Amino acid sequence: MASAAPAKKYRFTRQDFQSLVTKPLHFDMVFDITESKVKVTLQTTLRHDGAQPLSELKLNSKELEILSVERFDAFSPLGAQNDFVAHVQSFAEPRALQFDVDTDDHFLVVKFSKPVQSGEEFVIRTVSVATPTENILEGLYFDYTPEGAPKTIITQCQQHGFQRIVPCIDTMDAKAYYTTTIVAGTRYTNI
Repeated sequence: MASAAPAKKYRFTRQDFQSLVTKPLHFDMVFDITESKVKVTLQTTLRHDGAQPLSELKLNSKELEILSVERFDAFSPLGAQNDFVAHVQSFAEPRALQFDVDTDDHFLVVKFSKPVQSGEEFVIRTVSVATPTENILEGLYFDYTPEGAPKTIITQCQQHGFQRIVPCIDTMDAKAYYTTTIVAGTRYTNI
């Protein structure tokens, strides 16, 4: 009788993921929060390290309403300085990009009219709407809310939860710096 393969101790390990050929470097996020929806403007700086030019980028995107996708044609590269404020302030000349939403496999497929070259840094801006849930404890969801208070919104961004908040590369090795702005009504006193 053949011996069975040993059972995995953990659901995911580093060996389960291929190296990223396009890596996020910085996320500049603005969350506009209401009691029913959260509109997120996300400016993502990425670097393409693949050998071949990149003509489309697949971002994980689960149950998001995608309002727009743009690419900035002018910006100061982030480079090694990590001066995030100057980098974001330099964004200029956004251009609308073609995109498809794959609701079956949960991807936002961004199409580049001019392919991104190997070693090139680029910035895309997505505007999307997330709807917090009552029963799925990942992404944005509603938690216990004291009487008279606005609905309490909680985030859970462990593996595969971030794609319920913004379109992104949602793998364990897609690490980046974040700059976050939260806009909400004055009833929200604990942010």
